[in-house]
Parts: sequence; structure tokens; C-alpha cells
Amino acid sequence: MDPVTESQKPLIAVAGASGFVGSHLRDSLKGDYRVRALTRSTSVAEQSPDATSTEWRECDLYSLPKVTKALGGCDCGIYLVHSMAPSSRLVQGSFEDTDLLLADNFIRAAEAAGLKHVVYLSGLMPNTREPLSPHLRSRLEVENVLRSRSVKVTVLRAGLIFGPGGSSFSLLINLVRRLPVMLLPAWGRSKTQSIDIENVCQAFRLCLQEAELAGETYDLGGHCAMTYREMISQTADLLGKRARFFNFPYNWFGLSKHWVSVFGGVPPTLAGPLLESLQHDLVAQSSVLSARLKNKFVSFEASFRKSVDGEGIPKPNPRSATQASDRKFIKQARRVRSVRWRRNTKTKPTQCDPSLGS
Repeated sequence: MDPVTESQKPLIAVAGASGFVGSHLRDSLKGDYRVRALTRSTSVAEQSPDATSTEWRECDLYSLPKVTKALGGCDCGIYLVHSMAPSSRLVQGSFEDTDLLLADNFIRAAEAAGLKHVVYLSGLMPNTREPLSPHLRSRLEVENVLRSRSVKVTVLRAGLIFGPGGSSFSLLINLVRRLPVMLLPAWGRSKTQSIDIENVCQAFRLCLQEAELAGETYDLGGHCAMTYREMISQTADLLGKRARFFNFPYNWFGLSKHWVSVFGGVPPTLAGPLLESLQHDLVAQSSVLSARLKNKFVSFEASFRKSVDGEGIPKPNPRSATQASDRKFIKQARRVRSVRWRRNTKTKPTQCDPSLGS
């Protein structure tokens, strides 16, 4: 069989390509695919270390025409976007509204550009009839919106993703390193299931390569399910420290997000939604895809070892090199985004009116 030339390889568009998952996924896809990375950051597009192997496109997902143009010629898409970090100097609307609008723009553009398949990274959902946290509710709404068009959509649901540069793992390690005694609210006793970034990338590759896996929803759970308290204790053991706790009977999210942000080293806008999700037990359900990955799952200890340096300090997030210039650009642009719409009972937008001003 003749070797496949570079131009014959499938072209994959990755929205959210400059973040933690996107950076690892770009590296995983190289060789078998051509990658077109979509980013709103000029700094990322100009300073990315893989600029020669990745085609970077500056693209604002708020603009449907720009997204449609950016997806032109692509075979498949990967959607990794969330809106918990600010993209403008002022945003009038919740991250849930923004997530829904951006997902709707992306799937409309994907349909118009003729994409065959989109893979979305969502979150593990609890097996309960209780109301979902805002973060998980938003993830589920995005799943529904992405599946509202003719493009085939595969959903991968993951809990905490651990690996070099990951915010979730860095938060966990920083809490253990910086707090000799931890006041642990009720969310610390909920079960959760984490997974290594390497296994997440393997799941994406399998869904892109094997047609019979496309179009379904799969839970991803690589590490053993444990409570967040057990996860903290195990991390402390690996750091050679002793974890001490005072249990608190309530979730206390309003205050929790502030001390977790300060000592965990992540913004409150990220800490809040993540903690609220921990009010649920989030354990992966078995699936055909999980069975395919079972013998490849990276252990919790192995995830830890490759995510810290020799002194147990978390390795930096891929975006840390450009975050300062991005914040400067956001401030100078003086852009205001306002999102307004009516929702119908199926959580699909019936009216979208993103207003941009400066």
C-alpha cells in the first residue's frame, strides 16, 4: 500500500486547542491527522511551539461567519470549549448562556462547512434525579445543542482530568502542599472518578478512527472511584505529607471557592463551578469504549509522577506562557459581550442575540 501523503490525511479542527486538553490532544493527533487549531488569542497563534506542525487559525467563536470560514475544508471537529474564563473586559450573561451560544455557533458552522463528525468532551453525569450543578447542567445543554443538527456527534464524558499542566490536578496538589490542616465541607465526601490525559487522548483517537464508535455517549473513568477526601489523602502520601481534616456538615460553596482558589492557585470563576459539581457522586458507567481502554488506563500514582517536578510542584499549564499577554489584550480591546435569548423546554436556543461593543 502506498504511503499516505500529508495532504491526504484527514483535517481535524480543534476548538479549544490551546488549553490543557487541547495541547495534549494536538500532540497525540500529529502524524495521523492534520490539525487546524482554532483560537481567539493572537499570542497563542504566534507563540505556539508547534506552529510548524499545526495550522493555527485566529477565530472568535462568537462570530458564526468566522467559525464557518475556519471550519472550511475540515473533515471532523473536536469541541473542547467552556466559558468559565473571561474572554472580554465585560460579559453580560452567565457562563451557561455563553457556553450554549458558542456551541450553537460551532455546530451550525460545522453543518454548513460539511463536517462529517464532531467529538465533544463533556463531564460525568450523576445517577440521580436531583438538580444538576450549573456546570454539569451547562455541559448537558451543550451536548443537546451539538446534537440538534445533522452532523454526527460523539460525546465523551470525563470527570477530573489529570496530567502535566492540568488545572484540576494542580489545584489538588497545591491544596495539599499549602494547607497543613484542611476544613473539608460535605463535597469532600462525594465520590468522583478521575482519568489521565493520556487515556482521554486515546479515547478521542479511537472515536475518530473507528466508525462504529461514532455518534454515541461514553463515560471515561480511568482511576479508581474515590471521595475527594480520599484523593487528597492519596496525594498527600505521594508528596510525603500527612493530610489533616476538620469535617464540616454543609457544602459551603460560597466560601469554599475562595479558599480553594487562593490555596489551589486557580481563579474563583473556575473553582466555583468545579466545587459545585462535587455535590454529586460522579462515577463512570461501563461502556464499549471503556472496555477498549481498560488495559491502557494510567494509574493515579503514575498520573501524579508525570504531573509534578522533582520537588512535587505542579508542571505549568500550557496557557501560562501567554496568559499575561491575553489579559492585556482583553483589557485594551475594551470589548463588551452581552448574551440574551429565550430558552425552550428542550434547552435549545430559540433566539440568540450576542451584542458586541467597545
